[in-house]
Amino acid sequence: MERAGMSCRGALVLAVVGLPFSGCECDEMGDWSAAGVLEPAAHNFGLVKTGERCVAELTLANKGQGGLTISDFSFVDKVGDFALDGIMPTAVDPYASLPLRIAYTAGDPGVGTESAAIKLVSNNPDNGGIISAALQGRPIASDAAYIATMCRVYHADSDEYVETNPCPELDFGATVVATSSPGVVRTLRLINDGTSVMTVLEPSVTGDFFSRTGASVPNTDGLGGMVEVTDWPIQLDPARVTCGGVSQNAKTYLDISVTFAPTVIGGAAGNLHIDTDAQVPPSSIDMALIGVGAGDGIEVDPPVLQFGEVAGGTSKVMPVRVYNLRNNQVAVNTSCLDINDNGVCEPAPTDIECTAVDESAVLSCGVYRADDTHLGKGFLLEQADATAGGEDEAFVKVRWAPTESGPLRTKLLLPTNIQNNRTWEVLVVGGSAGTLAVVPEPIVVPASGTPLHGVKDFVMTNTGQATLTIVRVALVATAPIITEQYELTQSGVPGFHVTGTTAWTTPFTINQGESKSFQLEYENDSEIINCEDANLYITHDGTGQNPAIVDIQVDGDNC
Repeated sequence: MERAGMSCRGALVLAVVGLPFSGCECDEMGDWSAAGVLEPAAHNFGLVKTGERCVAELTLANKGQGGLTISDFSFVDKVGDFALDGIMPTAVDPYASLPLRIAYTAGDPGVGTESAAIKLVSNNPDNGGIISAALQGRPIASDAAYIATMCRVYHADSDEYVETNPCPELDFGATVVATSSPGVVRTLRLINDGTSVMTVLEPSVTGDFFSRTGASVPNTDGLGGMVEVTDWPIQLDPARVTCGGVSQNAKTYLDISVTFAPTVIGGAAGNLHIDTDAQVPPSSIDMALIGVGAGDGIEVDPPVLQFGEVAGGTSKVMPVRVYNLRNNQVAVNTSCLDINDNGVCEPAPTDIECTAVDESAVLSCGVYRADDTHLGKGFLLEQADATAGGEDEAFVKVRWAPTESGPLRTKLLLPTNIQNNRTWEVLVVGGSAGTLAVVPEPIVVPASGTPLHGVKDFVMTNTGQATLTIVRVALVATAPIITEQYELTQSGVPGFHVTGTTAWTTPFTINQGESKSFQLEYENDSEIINCEDANLYITHDGTGQNPAIVDIQVDGDNC
């Protein structure tokens, strides 16, 4: 008869009485061991007046099947007067517990926080038999206010707040860029964790895209809930009584709501500053605010991977950074070098799959994290965050080792699960290359009249050693209202049209020594924005800066 999952003790009993047994799920006699713990593992006596003695009761619990014995104890790393109050238990039965009382007598307030750890020597099989708990207290000369903080993040799916105490920073994560978006809210709870009243001045917020959107305290009229603060400064009641006890006061904390509403893609940082009259330092708070404006897609950098001249018999490795702009996960389904030039990743030998950088191959590619951890050809990008590195980005490394001097021209393909399974492309080129020159530079548009209007012709010339491919042309400025004032066309190409909201993304070529003419038109009917500069971004497969950034200026009345 099989007895699955039987304890060792049960198996031993069966063996003694001569009955058959099987299915003992244990390690030798491990289930007979003691398992002692001190609960809680850390105790804070809070603010205690100098010379006052406080006693805390911890629990020495035995969660094992064997008896727990204590052979010795000590206070280590001690700064302050911590001592045993009463007698140390020497034995605790299985699944039982006993109280362990510890006394703290506060010393000089000038010392700051006093701390120690109590360590018990036991027959526990783990951690060398040591059972420990951390202790601390803060001496004060008299009752004092003391700042504590808590981060509160609301989750709509569970209709509850997730709290972090203490609050290291307010991290807003990835927030989708939208001019009409209400943004994302994070709440800092400022607590008077002291023993006397604390005065709080009106908080201030700095940093682009961050704003204070609320401040509230508990309602003290018996109806519960929170009430908005409209008059500053305010006073918070003490949340503690001496020896770390909890007071019965209601208005002991202030919730400060900060909203992050980015209008551009990329990381952002700010600061929440709060001044108080807390007698125990610190009396003010500077809380870091971090977030990232998220877009709808991934970003590849550089948009063109230009190896330049690589001599035969040598090699060069270059990375492409693939970064998630979204506020949710993106899957890059696979990655390859499109040798077949059909826009689709196909198995080797048709295309080169990005499985790893291969030192023995002429051309190869692999995917890696910032710390050089190797990923597969298909990989995940977690939602964008404000921290460099991490799992919201990956690097596709391409290695080229030509056997003889010659040109390289292919594409890195990155098919994804977003935007109708869009495939991102990075042009990969090497060997002789074109060189882009824009004449004149800067492009200065003469403008006059009401509304202010002007036109300027310019040319793009290829001064390099090979055909130049222009991959993308875009108008960029510090605000959409600026780029909306410009319009770019190409002479002899009726369909070529670039505005502040529409880039040109159909590649075209400029042969060696050839020039192509363009016309930039400026018209401004805004009374707010006048004669603001912009930039022309030209992504290409040639040498030099990529994308090439050309300054655009307006020279006219009232400029």
